[in-house]
Amino acid sequence: MVDGFNALQLIVDRHGKMIHLIPCTEEIDAEGAADNFIQEYFHLHGLPRKIVSDRGPQFSSKLFRAILKGLGIESAMSTAYHPQTDGQSEWWNQEIEAYLCMYCTQHRDDWVNWMPIAE
Repeated sequence: MVDGFNALQLIVDRHGKMIHLIPCTEEIDAEGAADNFIQEYFHLHGLPRKIVSDRGPQFSSKLFRAILKGLGIESAMSTAYHPQTDGQSEWWNQEIEAYLCMYCTQHRDDWVNWMPIAE
């Protein structure tokens, strides 16, 4: 765990292909995931018409879907056991993993510091 983080929330803008890498924990809940969208994405790009996510509990929760519905955003989930449904995100996951392996120290204790450059 680095600075309290042990995971990344990846947001891919489908139109501009820009990515946002948000350090978080594996235990992130619906409120935390929604807050990340609001703080790190919506203020830069505006509200999207649709969000495609994996089937993580934070994205499939009633709270997360209610927040999106309240903002007028359609929610769609990738097909279970078929990650190609969200191919851009899966491709970026592989790229970011390779990037982190190349640029982080051998102790892997500074990966959070590399996120702004990776974007």
